[in-house]
Amino acid sequence: MTLGLFQFINTQAQVSKENNGHLKVEQFHPIYLQFGLDTLKSKIGEITEIDSISFSPYKVLHFNFRERNQEQPWPYGTGYLVVDESNPTNNVIWYNLIYGDFGPHSFSWIDFDNDGDKDLYHFIGFEDVFGSRLFLNQINKNTSVPFKMIYSNNIAYCAIVDINMDGIPEILNQITKIDEGYADYNPAVRYELEDSDREKIVMEYNKIIGDYDNCNAKYGMPNHYKVFSFSINADINILTVKNDTIVDVSSQYPEHFCFRREILRDINNAGDSIKYWFSELENKYNNTYKCEE
Repeated sequence: MTLGLFQFINTQAQVSKENNGHLKVEQFHPIYLQFGLDTLKSKIGEITEIDSISFSPYKVLHFNFRERNQEQPWPYGTGYLVVDESNPTNNVIWYNLIYGDFGPHSFSWIDFDNDGDKDLYHFIGFEDVFGSRLFLNQINKNTSVPFKMIYSNNIAYCAIVDINMDGIPEILNQITKIDEGYADYNPAVRYELEDSDREKIVMEYNKIIGDYDNCNAKYGMPNHYKVFSFSINADINILTVKNDTIVDVSSQYPEHFCFRREILRDINNAGDSIKYWFSELENKYNNTYKCEE
């Protein structure tokens, strides 16, 4: 499968590395390219297209890769190409290679900065590894970087919301959370949510989600994923895009954080560690947002 000719216009590359025990290393290449999958294969070795996601005029081609001329199975990973479908030669304008077992998924095209161009948001991870990325679309701007990563979260699938219902999305960003790993075997991080509180969380989620419900993790369980995306057990802030950067706008929404405090107060049978964590969150919400008693 060939999509066009291979041509480097800018050979600069930015590489950010993260080693968390899973050998996950992300390489981000902010370069304009015209090439085909066959040419990319000649550069990195074995490559298999997984699927494609279209959103006119762009298409994302999602693939596995393995570097060539290697004696060991590593390195390998998952990558994707952004293709301009409006171009008769199917020019690929950008690609991203993510090394390791935990690749990108759940791609969404959303205009985060209200400039008329769709930006790229996706999750990254699998099983107990969660992450979120936002790449600002700069194709029509005077820059050599077609997609610029302006947001990265390495601990959570962070939900897209429209908390003020103005048509411009915000990110429900997780800052810190207690490690709940294997909660069934660790009583210190267990807790129980009443059904009535789960219903309140679903109602609040539905209230702030706007038109972005399909951009969040679903797992095939509508109410379960809404509680999951809401992240009641995490320290969160609310982010939006202004002047091509991520900005914290949490102070504009004190009622949302006071709602979170009320839910935390209702939690039952919390283990010692998470009980202390919830108490810390309650105090933060009280001190920062002056919630009424």
